Amino acid sequence: MTWLCLLLQVLTLLICKRVLRYWMHPVTVLAIFWSALSVATVVLAPEYHFSAASYLAIVLLQISALIGGVLGLSILAPRAKTQKEVVLWHPRAISWVSIAFGFSAAALILWSKGNSISSLISFSQLADVSRDLSVARYEDDYRMPLLARILQMFVFFSAMVCGSQFALNPSSMRKYEFFLPIAALAFISVLLTTRATIIFGLLFWIGAWLASAFFKASSADWHPLSTRVVINSLLAACVAAISFIWLQFLRGGITDDFSRLPEVMAHLKKWPLGSLAGFSAWFDSGETPSPALGYYSFTGIFDTLGIRERETGLYTNFVDLGDGSQGNIFTVFRALIDDFSLGGAFLAIFLFGIASSLAISLCRRKSLGGLAMLAIIYPYVMFSSFTSFYSFLGHIVAAAAFTFYLSVFCKKKG
Repeated sequence: MTWLCLLLQVLTLLICKRVLRYWMHPVTVLAIFWSALSVATVVLAPEYHFSAASYLAIVLLQISALIGGVLGLSILAPRAKTQKEVVLWHPRAISWVSIAFGFSAAALILWSKGNSISSLISFSQLADVSRDLSVARYEDDYRMPLLARILQMFVFFSAMVCGSQFALNPSSMRKYEFFLPIAALAFISVLLTTRATIIFGLLFWIGAWLASAFFKASSADWHPLSTRVVINSLLAACVAAISFIWLQFLRGGITDDFSRLPEVMAHLKKWPLGSLAGFSAWFDSGETPSPALGYYSFTGIFDTLGIRERETGLYTNFVDLGDGSQGNIFTVFRALIDDFSLGGAFLAIFLFGIASSLAISLCRRKSLGGLAMLAIIYPYVMFSSFTSFYSFLGHIVAAAAFTFYLSVFCKKKG
């Protein structure tokens, strides 16, 4: 039954490409992402729980998005227009400001817990600071200082600008300057021992890069896969894996006991591969709470407006992943179902399909609005194995700032 479900997922992918025509259509990218994740989970974590019923729900939700995508393309046809050069406003300056803002945010985080920059002199001191901040986040509901959060929002916005510029005009800056926002976020991640911060920045960067490369491409069938991209992606994945292992050691205050590496690896395995098992366990439980009306999709807005306070980890209930370990990552599909019920989730993702097609069509028409829409949608798709990417207020602010930046400060030439 498991392999039959995977076959159904791959068929859904092929139908998406056939009907929607574009490899870079967000609905097709969603099908590609879930095909890859599902196969990886079954092969690398066969001990995890896998429910045919829950997976059928995931496939049907993708099909609903596909139907919405077809309707969206009929509403606005993707007619190609003459290539225009896009000139971004001072991307190099924005990149350098981001590194300054990132280090300033890190300093504010240190000071908020009574530490100083000198705490970073040695690995043991850094481990102590990181462990204390990790404990504070989970046990004391620690939140970054407001100014640090605002500075981090700017760094997220900068990541979008740099990713976009890397696609539109890669010779305009030194190569390392395109990645300064990621370096700034990496420093914050080390302090907070949270993988999420740097992942968020990478998703913003990649989303803007993909959208801008599709905008620039003369061929509608453009996709990012090439030998160079594949090799670089594999190298980046190896660096990320080593970095996350190191962060987990810091989180546990482990400085010299490397015999605990298997324990750390088992813990980290749940992060990329446990979401499907988590969704399966939750879906099979038959839990049907009252619709949260958008709380799980836009938690940050609800928290800021005082409608409902954000809970640490978003979900406080854990489920057995099938091997005795516990997890609380349930995919964006649970967020949609929790927010709008199962029927409402089908409607919501149907509307997502329409919006995705409008973004593709506008991009083909060389509209900066379409570029901004795609740059916002791609991170949502790539984060769908966890929850809604825009459940964080900072992400909404960064996306809005990028849209405003493209609309007001950037121009097309040619």
